[in-house]
Amino acid sequence: MKVTETVQINATDSKIWDTLKSFQNPERYIPAVQSSTRNGSGQGATRTCQVQMGDQSFAVNETLQAVDESTKSLTISLDQAPPPMQGLQFQYAVNPADKNSTLEISTEIPDNPEMEKMIRGLFSMMGQGIKQFHE
Repeated sequence: MKVTETVQINATDSKIWDTLKSFQNPERYIPAVQSSTRNGSGQGATRTCQVQMGDQSFAVNETLQAVDESTKSLTISLDQAPPPMQGLQFQYAVNPADKNSTLEISTEIPDNPEMEKMIRGLFSMMGQGIKQFHE
């Protein structure tokens, strides 16, 4: 099943896209990320994020799998993460809207209501963090 979060952001699509495609410093806009390190740039770059969620701390290793400048979209794989997130791929797409932009974050997951609830909460936190960072 596909899980999607769409957020309206009062910023240009180019500004949001520049933040996402840089694949740097997600701790600036994702509240749960405490710190990060990036290796490389562009497609194939990897990143390790130190995450704090409640009383749990863990590392998430990610790879920037695809970057499409023409559609302002990218795909990040979660190569090492706590279950059930390990192995997921998150797609981000930035689109111009009337006087602002929309950010869509999505992934495919098994049909599991508990996992869906967790991913929706995660995507909401990520989307709101990116919104606050740009507004």
